[in-house]
Amino acid sequence: MPPLDDLRERFNLKADTLSQSLTPELLIALSFFAGSGSTILASRLYTRHIKRIRNHDWVTPDMISRKRWLKGLATRGISIIASHAMQIAHVSVKRRFLPWGSSLAVEMLREGMAGVYEQAGAQYGPGGKEEFLRIEAEAKAARRGMWKSGLSGETPAEYKRRYQEGKKVEKAEKAVEEEQVPRKGLFSRLFGR
Repeated sequence: MPPLDDLRERFNLKADTLSQSLTPELLIALSFFAGSGSTILASRLYTRHIKRIRNHDWVTPDMISRKRWLKGLATRGISIIASHAMQIAHVSVKRRFLPWGSSLAVEMLREGMAGVYEQAGAQYGPGGKEEFLRIEAEAKAARRGMWKSGLSGETPAEYKRRYQEGKKVEKAEKAVEEEQVPRKGLFSRLFGR
C-alpha cells in the first residue's frame, strides 16, 4: 500500500492537470449546472420524502392549483376511530426507498420488543405461529430488548390471569364489606347522623 503522502501528491497532480485543461468559461458552466442539478435534486427529495401535509387545513390554494392529484383527496378530513383500527390484523412497515415492506410484528419480535400471544383469538402473519415462536426464541437467545435482563418476564396471558384474579378478590372483598354495613332506612339516611 502506498504511503499517504504519495497518494496526496498523485491526487494534487491530477487536480492540477484537470484545472489546467478546463477553461474558465467551462468551469463556470460546469459549476452552474452542478449547483442547479443538486438544488433541483434536493428540492425533489424534500418534497417527496421529507415534506408532509399534516391534514386538510394545511393545504393551501396554490397547492391545489399546482398539483391536480391533490384535488378531492387531500382536502377531505381524515379521522381514525379506535374501532376501525382493529380491522387491520397485520401492519407492515414500509421502507422509504425500498419497494417492499416487512411485518411490524416480526420486526418487534426480532428486536425483543414483543412476545408471541398464544391464547384464544390470536392472529399470526404469513409465517404462522411457528415462525413467530422461532423469531421470539432467537431474540431470547440473543437477549435483545425485554429479554436483556433474563427470561423471567410476565407474558400477556399471565398478566391477564393475574388481573382477573385480582378483580375477583376485589369483588369478593367489596361484597363482604357491603354485607357488614347495616342498611339504613330513608328517614335515618336523610335526618340521621
